Amino acid sequence: MTTLKKILGIFLIITGALLSLSMIAAILKALLQSVQELAKSTYEGIGFLFGILIMTIIFGIIIYFIFKIAFKLLKTKPLPQDTIEDIGLSK
Repeated sequence: MTTLKKILGIFLIITGALLSLSMIAAILKALLQSVQELAKSTYEGIGFLFGILIMTIIFGIIIYFIFKIAFKLLKTKPLPQDTIEDIGLSK
């Protein structure tokens, strides 16, 4: 079960990284398009810019939770340690 969690965690990290890179590329392309839209019409350009902003925030939140779940799956549980008092006691 732990190996399945680790494989799924690694898969989610790779997926999150690819989505992050694609989001950065899409933001740059969309900003260039929004400048062109603002040159054509102010109202359409502002609407286009707010649409980009809202979708970027939503997409960023999804990527954040993908990474959060991936790191939770990869985190190992600490082993229980005996206290000093327990070491000297015979069972």
